[in-house]
Amino acid sequence: MGKEKEQFPEYMETTYKKSNILINARGKATLMAFRLFAAAIGQAHKSTEDNTVVATIPVKTLSNIIGTKSNSLYETVFEATVKDNSGKRRSLLDWRIIIKDDESEAFRAVNVLQDAEYKNGTLKLRFNNSLTDELIGLKSNFTILNLQEAVKLNSVYSSQLYEMLKSNMDYQRAIHKTPAKKIEWQINLVELYLRLGIIDPECDPEVAAESKKESPNYDKILKIAKEKKAMKYGTFGQFKKWVLTRAIDEVNENTSISVSYDTFRSGKGGKVTAVIFTINDKIEEEKEMIIEDEIQTAPEINEMDFILKMSRIIKEDISFNGFKAIAEAAGYDMGKIEKAYQVAESSPQISNLVGFMLTAIKNGYEPAVKKSSVKRMEGWDFPERTYDYDELERKLRKN
Repeated sequence: MGKEKEQFPEYMETTYKKSNILINARGKATLMAFRLFAAAIGQAHKSTEDNTVVATIPVKTLSNIIGTKSNSLYETVFEATVKDNSGKRRSLLDWRIIIKDDESEAFRAVNVLQDAEYKNGTLKLRFNNSLTDELIGLKSNFTILNLQEAVKLNSVYSSQLYEMLKSNMDYQRAIHKTPAKKIEWQINLVELYLRLGIIDPECDPEVAAESKKESPNYDKILKIAKEKKAMKYGTFGQFKKWVLTRAIDEVNENTSISVSYDTFRSGKGGKVTAVIFTINDKIEEEKEMIIEDEIQTAPEINEMDFILKMSRIIKEDISFNGFKAIAEAAGYDMGKIEKAYQVAESSPQISNLVGFMLTAIKNGYEPAVKKSSVKRMEGWDFPERTYDYDELERKLRKN
């Protein structure tokens, strides 16, 4: 038998950059649009003829992305690219987004694609030239996404949610400088509807106008959308069942991030007004679990037994609190304590043994390779002792 064909070509292991402005834009798209965009953006280049960004996707790549055999590829690409006569299905050429900049109180409503051409098994996409700066040459305000993960997602909602969650996780970790911390991201429920296309931001002139404001009246948008029947799922319960839960399950199963969510309720009747996502990187999550397991399985240390063992090494009279301070500074690591004491033994004129050892442990002082005899401060020369440890414990506690 021959070698089994890989599910994805080698290039799909790579990552691609996507502008956070595009990720967080509002608009209604199809799963095919997201898949083709993910594949196209990694091969996109600026046209020498004008300022537009062009991407060409060969037939083998299209087949892997779409999951369709070559004999039906043409029909699938045509249906995904060109709107049908009924007007019920949105195509790539219909993909329109609204980009808001609340700081400057500005917005843009643009179609993502300018034109598309399929010939000789190759799909050529030409993007809107007003989006050039958001497509290639990105230096900041972008998210790195995994192409293979993006292609594995089987719904437009999970694709959109994956991008939004990854974008917000990376952004918050960058500004707070916490690469290994779970991130919480709260978003207004109606805003989430708008971004996922559950409510089409251009379904009604009033909705379009309101959604472009710096502080939209979300209650008004929701009311109009329901009255106009421009909302795919009329209740949060339906949205949760058919969109949110399924999308989160798919993201958890197929991507490098893990996510859970909770809801925020307010107003009369305690209706859901926001969703709070908890996001983490699976690799970091596994590291945290390993650390937690190590902590849980670590043997318990009997403090008194440990200090009694210390007293066999440290011959000088030290109070119980002194022994305890040294033990805690060393993290109850006897090796560190022995090293610090060896440094003390080779260091003359020490008036405060506890303070010296704390400093030696903190700074990682190493003992000299060869010990030399040193003069001790008066009161340091004690004969070797045979301990009655019950008596010693009483004395240590008394001190």
